[in-house]
Amino acid sequence: MYECKFFIQPFLFTAMLTQVIVYLDGGANVTGFKELHQCCKFVLSPYDHKSQKKRGDVKWELATPSQAQWRDSHMSLKDTHFSWEDHKASEKLSEIYSIIGNGPRERRDGLHLDSAFKSGAHIFLTSDIGNIWSHRHVLEPLLGFRIFYPDLEVNLVKEFINRLLA
Repeated sequence: MYECKFFIQPFLFTAMLTQVIVYLDGGANVTGFKELHQCCKFVLSPYDHKSQKKRGDVKWELATPSQAQWRDSHMSLKDTHFSWEDHKASEKLSEIYSIIGNGPRERRDGLHLDSAFKSGAHIFLTSDIGNIWSHRHVLEPLLGFRIFYPDLEVNLVKEFINRLLA
């Protein structure tokens, strides 16, 4: 069993955390994180494909949506617990696109990052090395959360969680 121990980094957080919010992008590998449910809340927005909302690898909740189009949600209206008016961009979305690009291939990457920001994520787990992870040094200070590529950084993620909740 994984034991959660944590301390808040003063430049990022002003109150004691009891639970770390972890955003999952469409293909984020969460093998090795199942034991973190007692101290982490996993959230996602199924912008990428229908099967994402059927993830059984970890228990998750819907993240606050960004400026998605209905076709991006991959959900029925009854499965969505946000009003359509909540599907608005944050003030950060245009800056996100200026960093990662704003073509058709980057659009959903930007929506994921913006949803994580709007959801108050502390950690963003991504499978996207090219558009997201490679720009993490610019995106992290802008958005206020850490970005990890879990296939290579499982131990770094767990260490960061421990520092947050110490």
